[in-house]
Amino acid sequence: MVIGLCGRMGTGKSEALRIFSALGFNVIDCDDVSRLVCHPGERCFEELVSVFGSDIVSADGQLDRSVLAKKCFSSQENTKRLNDITHKHILDHVRCWIKQNAGNCVVAAPLLFESGFDKECDVTLALTAPFETLLKRMNGRFTEDDFRNRLSRQYSDDFLKENCDYVIENSGTLEELHQKISLFIQCVGA
Repeated sequence: MVIGLCGRMGTGKSEALRIFSALGFNVIDCDDVSRLVCHPGERCFEELVSVFGSDIVSADGQLDRSVLAKKCFSSQENTKRLNDITHKHILDHVRCWIKQNAGNCVVAAPLLFESGFDKECDVTLALTAPFETLLKRMNGRFTEDDFRNRLSRQYSDDFLKENCDYVIENSGTLEELHQKISLFIQCVGA
């Protein structure tokens, strides 16, 4: 079974992955895969430089994610261009990983629907949380304006609630999240 895990920034996808892993699931985080496919020399890296310019490369030859983010999140068009480039490389990697891992797999894909990967999952699960909780969890990583701007580029909780098979509201403790994930696993028979 392939479970697609999604949710907006700060909803606890990384914590959920740790819980799934502890419960015996194979897990992969598309954010980690994104970093892999964006290494210098990778096709994704070269495409990003070609489209967004050489100034997204730092002095040490690595992708300067902060410069890329400023360019990409400045407009819907640039965000789409970024996603068009990265999604295909990320999904190719994830598909190979799934083939190599027998059993139940959880794929944390923040842009599950935007990438189209939801159609390749047996079950979709969204994590949600109130805005104030998300902002508190992201404290120090972004300014509130930057955080709001990034969230505005992601599907809303309402969209996720309408389109996912299951939804877990995650504004409580880690123990509560563990209990909710255990109940979800029972519900889907994984």
